[in-house]
Amino acid sequence: MAAFGTAFSRLRGGLCEAPRNSPCPLVPFGCSVPRLGASAKHSRAQTSVKQRLQPRQRCPSLRTQAAGDIALPGPAGPAKDVVLPDPGLINPSILRSEYDSEIVSLAIPALGSILVDPLLSLVDTALVGRLGSAPLAAVGLSGALFNFSNFLFSFLMVVTTPRVAAAVAQKDLEQASRTTAQGLWLAIGCGVIVGVAIYVGGPFAVAAMKAKGEVAEMAVTYLRCRSIAAPVSLAMFVATGSFRGFKDTKTPLIAAVASNFVNLGLDYFLMFVLGWGVAGAGLATSVSQYASFGVMYYLMLKKGILRQQDMATVPGLAQVLPILQSGLSLSLRNVSSMVVILTATSMVTGLGAITMAAHEILRQVWILSIQAFMALDITAQSLVASYLGQRNRKRARGVLLRILQIGAAVGLTVGVVAFAARTAVPAIFTQDVFVSAEVQRVLPMVALFMPMDALAAIIDGGLLGASDTGYVAKTMLVTSALSFGALLLSQRMQAGLLGIWLSLKVITTGRVLGGALRLASRRTSPLQKPPKVAAA
Repeated sequence: MAAFGTAFSRLRGGLCEAPRNSPCPLVPFGCSVPRLGASAKHSRAQTSVKQRLQPRQRCPSLRTQAAGDIALPGPAGPAKDVVLPDPGLINPSILRSEYDSEIVSLAIPALGSILVDPLLSLVDTALVGRLGSAPLAAVGLSGALFNFSNFLFSFLMVVTTPRVAAAVAQKDLEQASRTTAQGLWLAIGCGVIVGVAIYVGGPFAVAAMKAKGEVAEMAVTYLRCRSIAAPVSLAMFVATGSFRGFKDTKTPLIAAVASNFVNLGLDYFLMFVLGWGVAGAGLATSVSQYASFGVMYYLMLKKGILRQQDMATVPGLAQVLPILQSGLSLSLRNVSSMVVILTATSMVTGLGAITMAAHEILRQVWILSIQAFMALDITAQSLVASYLGQRNRKRARGVLLRILQIGAAVGLTVGVVAFAARTAVPAIFTQDVFVSAEVQRVLPMVALFMPMDALAAIIDGGLLGASDTGYVAKTMLVTSALSFGALLLSQRMQAGLLGIWLSLKVITTGRVLGGALRLASRRTSPLQKPPKVAAA
């Protein structure tokens, strides 16, 4: 530890105190700073008092060398896995950083653009809650099933962005348009299949989730109303990814705002004026998604991102196969997590309508909160990938650390607000005192894990930006298996809704620990190059 502290202080100060019998690293710079050891004593004897009183010089070579690339010698020789923190990553002020402007310029529009789905769902939940506990429980159950089908194809956005960005970098707008068109056709085709499967298989899926009676009937109705928007739900993934490839995160935000206004107006009209209940809520959401995609499609044509003639040609399997292959690992990651979530939802269903309604309120609060973290996830992916593309690992590490700092602060703030509002939140969604009591019992635990949720999202973003998709997928598979085991244990112990949510947080904890270990070790981190062992 003493050796570590000494070396670290030298790096922070940049002083030239080269090991004994080794050449001074400042020789090329005309350094005359005395060395340590016996030779240093002789040097001091030959140095005048005036020279010794001069300020010590700083070492440019040590200033520019990443500490993470230096292995320290230990008592038994060179250390095998010791990584010093990079002095360039240690910001003396956590209130500002050189990375802040580019982080904000990407994160704020990304946050607005990804809020559309949770906001639509939040509006549905708040208005449906006025219809009673059973409709609220039905919407929560069917919403989870519909989101699962969508989540399987979210890789369309991740895969589209770099493909379009590469074409834009080469100023090949025709290729960018063809790539977008191929993705849209693939999304629409998959969406039609998914929509038909949901409509036909909806009753079986709801029955498999153990829903009964009135809740099951309303859940099937809502699910079928949402199924008609499956094609545009997937197409919006591609459209959003294409805009991001052009470094445009504002247009998806415009479409999101339009969608929310349509949904809000139709929700009130269909549910309360026409009296269509949960069917009105589902139809309102579906129509608003068509409106959102219509805005995005029009703007893609207007901005030259998509050419109409490219949409006139249906791509063959050979053209869309690379997209499907690239999304395989991401799909496995999504499937593993969603299986656990659906299992948890099924367990909640078995606990009755009151618990189901409370779970839906908690889920909506968590989904709305996590969107801020996902915006930082997107920012981390973009900036880490950009700096690694420039072969600048130091700045990739620096920007990721800064985003982690911001994420921890945002997560802590959101958690504190959620905890403080634990009594007010249930009243937004329901007037049922039993549902409110259950929400107030579990919400403090959900708020406690908010900082961990933020860190997990950002670490995943950094690893995905470094194209470490295989490790991210494996980590999710392992943590999902552990979470599934925790759910079974919770059920055996009859831990109720609190135990189910604690079991789900096993995934969050595992992602943070697994990702941190990956990034911290110089032998496995994609953000560090192999270290240079210092001379003994």
